[in-house]
Amino acid sequence: MMKLGLLSVVVAFAISACVYYHRNGEAVPISGIDRGGFDWYGDTVSKVVRLNQGWTLSDSNWFYWTTQGSQLVPYAFFISLEQPNEQALFREPRNMLKYRFLPERPSRANPDGLPVGLVADPGSSLPPDLITDRRSLGFTCAACHTAQINYKGTGMRIDGAPALGDVAGFLTGLTAALQATNKDQAKFERFAEKVLGPSATAEKKAELRVALHQTAADHSAYDHLNHSDVPEGFGRLDAFGRIFNRALTLVDPSNGTKANAPVRFPNIWNATRQDFVQWTGVSPNTGIGPLLRNVGELVGVFAAIDPGNSPPSRGYASSIRLSNLRALEHRLKTLKSPTWPEDVLPPINRDLAAAGRDLFMQHCEHCHLDVGRDLPRHRLITTAVPVAEVATDPRAAENIMTARGKTGFLEGMRRHIYAGGPIGKTDTAFHITASTVAHVLIGKLAPHSLNKPMHRVANSDTGSESGPEQDAIIQQAKHEPQLQYKAPPLNGVWAAAPYLHNGSIPNLYEVILPPDQRTRQFSVGRREFDPVKVGFVSETVEGTFQFDTTIEGNRNVGHPIGAHLTEAERWQIVEYLKSL
Repeated sequence: MMKLGLLSVVVAFAISACVYYHRNGEAVPISGIDRGGFDWYGDTVSKVVRLNQGWTLSDSNWFYWTTQGSQLVPYAFFISLEQPNEQALFREPRNMLKYRFLPERPSRANPDGLPVGLVADPGSSLPPDLITDRRSLGFTCAACHTAQINYKGTGMRIDGAPALGDVAGFLTGLTAALQATNKDQAKFERFAEKVLGPSATAEKKAELRVALHQTAADHSAYDHLNHSDVPEGFGRLDAFGRIFNRALTLVDPSNGTKANAPVRFPNIWNATRQDFVQWTGVSPNTGIGPLLRNVGELVGVFAAIDPGNSPPSRGYASSIRLSNLRALEHRLKTLKSPTWPEDVLPPINRDLAAAGRDLFMQHCEHCHLDVGRDLPRHRLITTAVPVAEVATDPRAAENIMTARGKTGFLEGMRRHIYAGGPIGKTDTAFHITASTVAHVLIGKLAPHSLNKPMHRVANSDTGSESGPEQDAIIQQAKHEPQLQYKAPPLNGVWAAAPYLHNGSIPNLYEVILPPDQRTRQFSVGRREFDPVKVGFVSETVEGTFQFDTTIEGNRNVGHPIGAHLTEAERWQIVEYLKSL
């Protein structure tokens, strides 16, 4: 990493300055967003502004810091944990910036000044007599779906945009901090004094050591299981691979699959109105689908799940906050895509954009709908494109179809939870995960609305009569993945770099280039924006992630729409895409 200079210049988060863009384009100051005086990769800004997306600051704060039931680590541990090789706290803003989280000042919504997307959950796995703080640190959707884009000293906060967070690096860094504290006696003593306070007796410290050792071991095992020869880096995660591994090891601890197909975090301002949300279009987003989708996310981001000794007739117990998941979907309905801010970025050339619209309609609209941003409740039918046709890197789609595991205690249960023949000794990771997600949701709904027992079957292909909730779960469970990628709507696409499902193209201009003319290696991690090519600047800076498109899983092939366009036509399309 680069030299930091004096500590006094490292953290300059006490000054707050932000503006909110109204529909008329004028800006008025409001409070609540920090501006930093330091950045690891040279992207320091003098002010941060908020774009008009239909949300108030209160809406954003709710999105950032409302728990959904994720329980990553005991909260007191995270608050007190030092960095592995120094006494500075792991959670300090400078360290969070290294992982590209967005630090914030303490506020009523965020009393401890956690970064955007990290939150205190009321539950904890620690013994109740060890510490009085019964909370856990968890993730919210905002950790992966809130961005800051910088341009010439101004940072633009964009809700629902793909984050640049190095989530994998954060998790392995957290494990290293837990291990260092467990092994280093001086670190442990300081840690124990913070966690236990006046109760830091020798006996309590011994109990704390046991809990810390187990927590470190659990996180080390998680990192080992999800380690890949395709590093994820900034702004990407193999979300399905990690969700699969959580579900697979839940039913049989010896299970596991390779999490080696990272995809970039998608924008979510269209999430509630699309028929399919994930890149691979694997889960219908209608009816009970949004709840199942969000429960699946929580399976991957450390919700506590307890299936009991065997699958109970009322589903699995879990820490998931169902009412908050429902409220999240409701609030996302009012989130709009950001429009290109011409008082921060160079104005759009309207003549070029008009010519680009004609080209877009001719070459792009058959897959990417031009849907606008002002009908947030209007249903969107997305286009699923076979991998053979779009020709982009297939690994993410292939893994969802081919990953398998032992079914453990699910063996003999109905294939579709309430219906279908028996599950065998092995099955796809997708089916095992779908079963886990359904059981978790049933665990929340069963006491109130589900009354039909889930039992083992011999070889029947159908179940008995069921109610509407059971029918909805059966229909979702019957959905099978396909070898395809979704072509999403492009409103707000200017703020969603890098591009393709795996983030292998740094800017919109290169998306329209013939594949053999695209950049093979580029740097990811900077927030500085390139308004010409439309994406983050990709010059190498010490500490940024080097994206190698020659690695399987990272390939920037396919999507060859620009092969027959002139250079002038490509720039016209780019200018039009700015206006969406």
